Amino acid sequence: SHYYSFKSEYQAIFADESNLQISTVQWDTKNGERFNIKYMNEQGKKVPISTIIHASSFGSIERSIAAILETALWEEKSGLNPVLPVWLAPEHVRLIPIGSIEEINKCIQIAETLEKKGIRVGIDDRNLRVGKKVYESKRNWVPYIMVIGKKELEKDIFSVVIRKNSKISEEKILDFTLNDLADEISNQIEGKPFRPLYIPRELSKRVLFTPIQ
Repeated sequence: SHYYSFKSEYQAIFADESNLQISTVQWDTKNGERFNIKYMNEQGKKVPISTIIHASSFGSIERSIAAILETALWEEKSGLNPVLPVWLAPEHVRLIPIGSIEEINKCIQIAETLEKKGIRVGIDDRNLRVGKKVYESKRNWVPYIMVIGKKELEKDIFSVVIRKNSKISEEKILDFTLNDLADEISNQIEGKPFRPLYIPRELSKRVLFTPIQ
């Protein structure tokens, strides 16, 4: 009853337990004859096509994004923080200076070091409370968050909040050198599509969208 004799497909199971086909490969043995599809062989003769390979190796963009977001919902239901794959996150690292010019300059130095290794970094240099900055970083699903205060000005090791390993009720915080943090992120984005940060690094320079009441 089908035009294919073999089909292999990848499906995502959504949080409501419905499924969605993301990609498929089909071995079509019917449509060549059905639609009189032919090709020119090496002898210059038109001959019927006996087999057609239908391949949608990635599927539509919106279906793939839906699968990623549904996976995040599963994680949230199990008590974990919902996350995007690190390579897909608009920012890989958010640096949060507590407030002084020295701390902001330290963030800029850290950002430049990480950016040279292909890591997207944001600096929250706005005149806001640290708690507010951290809250917004979490709300934006930033994978790695670093708060830079006086103690961090001369340090080579930094405490980093790792979103993917954190529960909603409990943060996962590990200490990294900058090189170790860069390696940690690079291992997750290696071989994946990459674009530099497409908005200003400093949050004070970004466009602020406000919903109309």
